[in-house]
Amino acid sequence: MSEPKRLHPIAVLLNIIKSIKELVIPFLLVVVIPGNNEGIPGWIQPLVIAIIILLIIGNAFLQWLRFTYRIEEGEFRIESGVFVRKKRYIKFDRIHSIDISEGVIRGYSAW
Repeated sequence: MSEPKRLHPIAVLLNIIKSIKELVIPFLLVVVIPGNNEGIPGWIQPLVIAIIILLIIGNAFLQWLRFTYRIEEGEFRIESGVFVRKKRYIKFDRIHSIDISEGVIRGYSAW
């Protein structure tokens, strides 16, 4: 039996980068091509952008906080999900291989 573990805290930063990368085109469409904004005060757009950035940061932190894994009773157990919890139990007999790779940030891994 082992205690539940979390990914390295740098995973929060990586989730933020991933979310921003996914929102680049919609963000550019909102900022670069604002359209006809008659009657809308100029301070609304920066406020909306700030709220979106705060939501991205909060979501990345919650994803990191709610993702845990542990080894227990011959199984690898993974629990994740912010609003809907997913529990995956993988028996050791079913694991055929393990691939280990490193990204740009050295030393970041789930193990």
